[in-house]
Amino acid sequence: SAGASDISARVYTNAAQSISNACDNLVLWQVETYDTNSMHGTNACQSHACASSKLTAKTAGKYHISVGIEFAVNVTGFRGGYIREGGDTVISTVRQTSVCGTGKPQFQFSTDYDLGACDYVQVLVAQNSGGSLDLSNSAGLTWFAMHKIN
Repeated sequence: SAGASDISARVYTNAAQSISNACDNLVLWQVETYDTNSMHGTNACQSHACASSKLTAKTAGKYHISVGIEFAVNVTGFRGGYIREGGDTVISTVRQTSVCGTGKPQFQFSTDYDLGACDYVQVLVAQNSGGSLDLSNSAGLTWFAMHKIN
């Protein structure tokens, strides 16, 4: 069970999100697996429409931020993603060539980063398959998590 000092959140997609070709796409997170400090969605720090795309540090400190992404099957182009802090600073990134055959491109990436009170992070993804591709809508495959480490 979560202790009094546990500050963490994990969210995922439960609906297919179409990712446009050849541009950055903000990922929206519909469901919370857990959120011990109201870090996801609207809260005292975030009250606008884009709040579902964010995890917000309500308490300043160092956080471990991690992401898992799965795209629909397509053998053309690359897939990539990045974590963005404060709407403009890229703090972690990944890119891979698509998978041959019937495999779905999957990747995970993470970083440790100092966040101030009310600083937020978001995930953006990109692909260049030649058309739109969906992200997987499974808690175990497309997710975003953050926990305070000190």
